[in-house]
Amino acid sequence: MRRWLKHNGFSLRVNRKCLATTQHPDRDPQFQRIAALRAEYAGCPVMSVDTKKKELVGLFHNTGTTWRQDATEVLDHDFRSLADGLAVPYGIYDLHANLGTVCVGDSADTFVVACFELWWRTEGRYRYPGSTSLLILADSGGSCRRRT
Repeated sequence: MRRWLKHNGFSLRVNRKCLATTQHPDRDPQFQRIAALRAEYAGCPVMSVDTKKKELVGLFHNTGTTWRQDATEVLDHDFRSLADGLAVPYGIYDLHANLGTVCVGDSADTFVVACFELWWRTEGRYRYPGSTSLLILADSGGSCRRRT
């Protein structure tokens, strides 16, 4: 059956995210506001930040392969209660320099300041000497709540 499928143009495929959903009515004003802020902060560091999927730390199954002689034995269930911890990758992207920094911590919100401090000590102060302002672009992803 595999040969027949391959002969007839079939192959193993993964889903591809390409179908657009409806646009939010405030989408264009949001991007206009971002463009205005970037112009206002010309010459200053402009950073885009994001956090990615939290990962359980421990003997858990994950996709992918590694070269080895024997398979690594992992737990049969991925329960958070069995984890040694939770790894949270946080990215800081410098739009002017086209460079990124990734920090991995154990909380979604509290180590962000430490990531920026690390970036500033190791890169930012050399790349932007004399800069007194910093623009941070973040979508917040539900982590921040609007206060009225």
